[in-house]
Amino acid sequence: MTTSLAPTHHADPAERDRSGTSHAEKHTAASRTLDDRWPDRFAAGVILFAALTFVVALVPPWRRYFEHEDDVLSLLLLPVVPSLVYASLLTLLSVALRRRLRAAWWLLVVWWLLLPQLFRLGSLVQGDDDALQLTCAAIGLVVVSGILVVAWRARPQFTARRVPGSLRRAVACFLVGGGLVVLGGALLVDAVGRAPDLGAAARYVLDDLLTDLGRIQSDTSVDAPWWVRLLIGLAGMAVTIASALLLFRPPGGGGTLAVPDEARVRTLLRDHGDVDSLGYFAARRDKTVVWDTGDPSTAAAGVSFRDIGSVSLASGDPLGDPASWPGAID
Repeated sequence: MTTSLAPTHHADPAERDRSGTSHAEKHTAASRTLDDRWPDRFAAGVILFAALTFVVALVPPWRRYFEHEDDVLSLLLLPVVPSLVYASLLTLLSVALRRRLRAAWWLLVVWWLLLPQLFRLGSLVQGDDDALQLTCAAIGLVVVSGILVVAWRARPQFTARRVPGSLRRAVACFLVGGGLVVLGGALLVDAVGRAPDLGAAARYVLDDLLTDLGRIQSDTSVDAPWWVRLLIGLAGMAVTIASALLLFRPPGGGGTLAVPDEARVRTLLRDHGDVDSLGYFAARRDKTVVWDTGDPSTAAAGVSFRDIGSVSLASGDPLGDPASWPGAID
């Protein structure tokens, strides 16, 4: 006869809410309905497209095929732009999605999912394409709409916030760096290439840069040697990647334990420290504490942690009254 050693937990009446459901049962139900692996799945899908884009950008026949707006894969699923800049951006986006950054979620939904949907709607409304393209656009509209629904439902799982000031620095880097690339590229095209004037050369450089992020047709009246286009593309790639790195960068280091937090930590260790012999580590000055009430003056429990790169490493059991630990953990 086999005897189970696993203890059977019977919810205490005090643990049940007015509906008669215990907290453990509610947590189990929530775990069944919310799959927290969607950020990893979105990251995997984006990195696969990044790898495909790298190959497409380097293989001339594939590059020529995907340079047209009517390629089947872009209409059916997601846009494939034969550009190393685009592939690099997708790689950075994948890393940020895996880190569960809310900014990466917005970029995924607006830039990579919603904007192509608007183009598909435009194609279906105008009806200028052939039957195959219209069919692919209709199928893509349904498929990507389903992905959008899943992405919206997974939005609560992207809880990581940007470093304060990262958006301002990223926008400044993109605008200033992009302006310098356009100005320098225009001077170079006007000097060694074929352009009616400096304004036309600047528009040519801007179109060349935007082609890497979307689908913009360049002015055919302006031309430049291949090495000029290569320099412009590399400079644009450097500016774009630098801006994305500033936007998605992890925190530079851990926080500092504020004086009110340290005072409350020592008070809780004095009153409840006998339940955890390692609790005194929470008093380290390189720690940060999140409190159950959000205010150290009224807190009964807290969780101490330290930022290491993009990870917040919690220090084991919470501090304070064990009855208030769930609030601090939540």
